[in-house]
Amino acid sequence: MGEIPEEWRWVPIASVLREQKVKASDVAGGKELPVLSLTKDRGLIPQADRFDHRVAVADVSKYGVVRPTWIAYNPMVIWEGAIWGLRGDHSGLVSPVYAIWEATTADWRFLDFLLRTPMVLAEYERLCSGVVKRRRTLKKDQFSAVAIPVPPLPEQRAIAHVLRTVQRAKEATEQVIAAAQELKKSLMRHVFKHGPVPVTEGEPVDWPTEPLERLVQEDRPIRYGILKPGPDIGHGIPYVKVRDYPNGVVELGSLKRTSIEIANQYKRASLQEGDVLVSIRGTTGRVAVVPRELEGGNITQDTARVSPSDSVDRDFLIQYLRSEDAQDFIASWTRGAAVKGINLRELRQLPVPCPSQSVQRGINDLLGAVDQKTTAEEARRDALATLFDSLLNDLMTARLRVTDSELSA
Repeated sequence: MGEIPEEWRWVPIASVLREQKVKASDVAGGKELPVLSLTKDRGLIPQADRFDHRVAVADVSKYGVVRPTWIAYNPMVIWEGAIWGLRGDHSGLVSPVYAIWEATTADWRFLDFLLRTPMVLAEYERLCSGVVKRRRTLKKDQFSAVAIPVPPLPEQRAIAHVLRTVQRAKEATEQVIAAAQELKKSLMRHVFKHGPVPVTEGEPVDWPTEPLERLVQEDRPIRYGILKPGPDIGHGIPYVKVRDYPNGVVELGSLKRTSIEIANQYKRASLQEGDVLVSIRGTTGRVAVVPRELEGGNITQDTARVSPSDSVDRDFLIQYLRSEDAQDFIASWTRGAAVKGINLRELRQLPVPCPSQSVQRGINDLLGAVDQKTTAEEARRDALATLFDSLLNDLMTARLRVTDSELSA
């Protein structure tokens, strides 16, 4: 146990929470309540929001009722953070597997944060039992006995207020990002059919098209890379896998390296700054740009290298490769049983619209402005997430103290 201020105390969870066992069949209209899904990052959310449909069994009479402010957890993955209080004003149902608790002598909002702190999650994991990791279970008596640091009630409320304020700011930023992403999709549908004109204007355009293979440098045709890079040797030639650019940017810190001898066998697929990467196996259609740090690196067989020629604006090509039309084309040619993919033969034939360079630049400016807004908001979201994690750790360990009087000052 760590040191805590004199006015704080270590107590077992059972002293601040009381288990609730209300079933859907126990309350009027219980079976009509929405079924909730418990996620480690978003908390208790309607199951339909997570899966686009309800996946619960037809008979929910044995499902547990969760009322606002009550806390539920999944005993099989609680160590991952699957323990949340129900926010909002409406009750819901959760799987009979979940355990449900009500705060008694502590502020539920404070507990909602405290019970997901790294130090408490580590204790859950230590106590879980079972052979298969994803099925290791935390028993209720073990959960009840976990010791947690609890400050006086006014400080609990103040801590919860600070954390919730930062969390709400992060959630608001995520909503802005989602709105910007939807705007980008709408704009892409418009500009590749009407050009860079206001949405309320413009007739459908009939631009000439060229197959992708005719828009690349003659001495750098579209290629895929290394079939068997071997184990990561920690030095040598870096290579890019599909998983290394999940969000359109190559994550340099995740790259592995292969020997110069292996890389030389695939020198035809070596990378230059500004090359465009397109995933062609597994998750197809991802697009990224090769940064300067990857000059001379390579790719695996799951990625195609596209080196745009001067006949097309590179940024325009990237935007088009991410468009619905291009993604639909790639999806239509994706084949395979165990591992799906698109052959280079088909990818090379992907039709790319070729308006004038000025129109291409206009489209880039329009879509690029949305990208810049999204990037700025993503940076803000990441900064808020870092701030939240820092505050969570410092407030719950009393490295940082806050009271109601300080908040109202």
